[in-house]
Amino acid sequence: MYILVAEDFPYSTEIPIFTGVRFSPISKPFWLDINVEKSVCAIIFAAILIKKSDKLSDWQKVFKDLLLPLAVILAIIIPTGLITGYIKFDFKLPSGSFYFLSINLFLVCVAEEVFFRGFLQRKIFEFLSKYFKAKVSAPVLANVFVAVLFGYAHLYSGYLFAIFAFIAGLGYGYAYQKSGKIEAAILTHFGFNLIHFIFFTYPAFQSLP
Repeated sequence: MYILVAEDFPYSTEIPIFTGVRFSPISKPFWLDINVEKSVCAIIFAAILIKKSDKLSDWQKVFKDLLLPLAVILAIIIPTGLITGYIKFDFKLPSGSFYFLSINLFLVCVAEEVFFRGFLQRKIFEFLSKYFKAKVSAPVLANVFVAVLFGYAHLYSGYLFAIFAFIAGLGYGYAYQKSGKIEAAILTHFGFNLIHFIFFTYPAFQSLP
């Protein structure tokens, strides 16, 4: 499990996808390396542990249950990001957008949500419910604990980004708990990233010198 959280795991294989790309003149340069070990582990977890939605009614519930957490995340993070100057309004659809969003969905959102929510949050919830008889508080405790880990895993991008990741993680975790489907967490995560990417500076604001 450690290799899925740590950014500096010594035996990991990193494949560079984006190297110092500016999606707009006022965006920070963006780097993205795909960790092979993390991606493989996420696929294994998804195949073994996750019961996927295969009915129309399941998908209807997924989309219904993600609307509230996505709205709350946006209502908290976007204004805070604008006030602090971390992001600026920046509508764009640069060339390569489909490629970036596809990578973000399948190799970032899926990998992170399968581990943090589909595996870790579920296991912590089961542990608390079974051994501490905390069936009422277990969902909240599991969600908060995993959101803290999620924020910590993004600390390499700075304290403010880690705080945003913690807040977003609470929303992703709630979507997962509410629906009981990992797809809700994945799509909430991707929905936030999609709006951030299209309408605001991504990953953050930085004017050209």
